[in-house]
Amino acid sequence: MQKKNTESKKVTKPQAYFLLFFGIAFVIGGFAITEDADAVILFVAGAVLSTFAVIWGVKYNDIQHTIINLVRNMIMPILIIFSVGVMIGTWIVSGTIPIMVYYGIQIISPSLFYFLACLLCAIMALIMGSSWATISTIGIAFMGMAAGLGLSDVITAGAVASGALFGDKCSPMSDSPNVATAVAKTNLFQGCIHNMKTFGPALAVCMVFYLVMGFTQQSTGDGRDSEAYQLIIDNLSTIFDLNPLMLLPPVVAIVMIVLKKPILPTFAASTALAAILAMIFQGASLSELGGIMMNGYTEATDIPVIDDILLRGGMSSFLGIAAILISACVFGAPLRCSGVIDVLLELIHHTSKTAKSMAVKVVGMCTTFFVITGGYDLTYAALGPMLPDLFDKYHLHRKNLSRILSDCTISLSPMIPWGAMGAFYAGTLGVSNLDFFFYAPFTWLSTLFCLIYAATGFNMAKVTDEQIKEEEAALN
Repeated sequence: MQKKNTESKKVTKPQAYFLLFFGIAFVIGGFAITEDADAVILFVAGAVLSTFAVIWGVKYNDIQHTIINLVRNMIMPILIIFSVGVMIGTWIVSGTIPIMVYYGIQIISPSLFYFLACLLCAIMALIMGSSWATISTIGIAFMGMAAGLGLSDVITAGAVASGALFGDKCSPMSDSPNVATAVAKTNLFQGCIHNMKTFGPALAVCMVFYLVMGFTQQSTGDGRDSEAYQLIIDNLSTIFDLNPLMLLPPVVAIVMIVLKKPILPTFAASTALAAILAMIFQGASLSELGGIMMNGYTEATDIPVIDDILLRGGMSSFLGIAAILISACVFGAPLRCSGVIDVLLELIHHTSKTAKSMAVKVVGMCTTFFVITGGYDLTYAALGPMLPDLFDKYHLHRKNLSRILSDCTISLSPMIPWGAMGAFYAGTLGVSNLDFFFYAPFTWLSTLFCLIYAATGFNMAKVTDEQIKEEEAALN
């Protein structure tokens, strides 16, 4: 009796290329002609790609199983963004964000504001090992301060994102370099140091950019002389009881993150403390707190600059982002299980004559796959294990692969609205994903440096067969 073949069928090469380019074109076109329909575009694109894949022989059960697995991987990011929404709401009603804005705009010079926002976020992310936590704490405080000083919210968001990304990607405490070096099969600290060769120049350019922007804007007038500044100073101190105890929630969050406590309990502890402070000092009731945790702070003052600072937060403000993340799983599933990745890897194997051409193609493939899926963890998991042997073949050190994985995924993440990080950055900072391209040059500069290094061989560490064996032995 013939045994039934249960192996999942893959599409042909032309079909794989069609799925890849059609999916990209569908999403880009959909985003261009619709407004606030990102989740729907991704969902429909995934349905269309799944239809093609099934017609060409891919089992629907395989696609469904892949969707379920991808959504399972998204559960933690969704829980985190919900927790951030709840935490922001309680930080506002407790007076935490108001006091950070109130004193911050009085201390920080407007001309140095963007520069310091980038620098302090970079330092904070290096210490905490998390861009998410950095943006959720001092990042939102800088956004409030920008309003008080009459400075650009999009440039501030870019500075916060650039600094947070740099610190996250160079910190050995961050999850992304840990995962990147693990799948690349190289040493963590070697990988973090090697990352500096692209991230360092990218951050330096950003710092100069933010200094120029700060002094250029400052030349048109001091932010402290603006009407908005005086309105914030007068009204925040009237609406809230501002005392140093209001700074305890972010302090608790930062300490717990530095101590490497899990992120959800950390945000929960900070939220609980903010809620207690809100009841004691601001007179909030349990009923009011519940509404704010769900819908954000909603007590409008009819003063636009004040409302821009206060009317935010709540779990419901991130429901749309959760829909985008789930829809992204529907979009990525047919591409992942139909063999598109295998076709791309085979193309690299057969067309690369030199180490430079191989590295350039790996940069292109990692970038393309990340842009499609929006998930750096999915890109690492799908491509990472298949590439270390390829780098060994061309005698390139595997830490080059680790750096490429970081440069082509995490750095670009704020610009990808259907990715967990892109959705989080835009939702928390209150700007569009496209704004990061113009005002957070770090997002694409590190990728550009990565491509230049790959094409020229500059800063691409070489390795001998003996060194490959030694590193393998050290890792085992």
